[in-house]
Amino acid sequence: MKEKIVGVGVFIIVVGVALVAVSLAIVPFTITEPIELEMSSYWLNEAFIVSAGTHQVRLGEILSGTKIGIQFEVTSGIDSDMYFFVADETSYWRWTAGDAADMYLPRSRITALDINWTVPNTETWCFVWDNSVSPNNARVTAQIIGYWTKTGYRDVTDYRPLMDSQYAYVGISILLVGVAVTLGGGLIGKAQRAHVERNSKRPSPLLVEEESKELIEGLQKEVEDLKNAVKDLQTTIANLLKRT
Repeated sequence: MKEKIVGVGVFIIVVGVALVAVSLAIVPFTITEPIELEMSSYWLNEAFIVSAGTHQVRLGEILSGTKIGIQFEVTSGIDSDMYFFVADETSYWRWTAGDAADMYLPRSRITALDINWTVPNTETWCFVWDNSVSPNNARVTAQIIGYWTKTGYRDVTDYRPLMDSQYAYVGISILLVGVAVTLGGGLIGKAQRAHVERNSKRPSPLLVEEESKELIEGLQKEVEDLKNAVKDLQTTIANLLKRT
């Protein structure tokens, strides 16, 4: 009987120690978080000749909201009357026909430009260098760079407790219960030995039998109470684990 009670107490102590150790353990957690990445690429990067009396156009579809950087320089024929503008494809063809057209970023008699522009609509956009009224050829070095953002992901490692710290207090409580049960088992064993010693000095077998019966019944009641306490403790631990 004593050994069973002590065994139960030791088991409860082990559970309490394990729960305290796990709740205080610090372990690495890796999470993946989104980040905005700045991207860019050359839409145009070339040098070309705009002959006297002509124009050059570079066109392509660009999405609404795209930010672009326009950079160019007239590296020869700088005394030419160079004009520059941006237009959607419909307006460009109107302009070539000599009709009125909507223009963006119009510049006249220009030798260099460095400007950022946000595309207002998804269209086929035309970038025009006009040298049609000049008697001189012009060499142009141009770059048009598109800028945009995209969502990327990166792994971030953080160190956190394996369990909530409140479970450390639960573990300490279980540990104390285990210590109490173990000590209780030792006290019961001591009481049994003392009773045996007293009974050995009594000549009446009937009296000894009666007292032994009462002691056994008392011990059985104490063991039953301990079993109920352990069951209640197991139920409490299970409910706590379900909440995590």
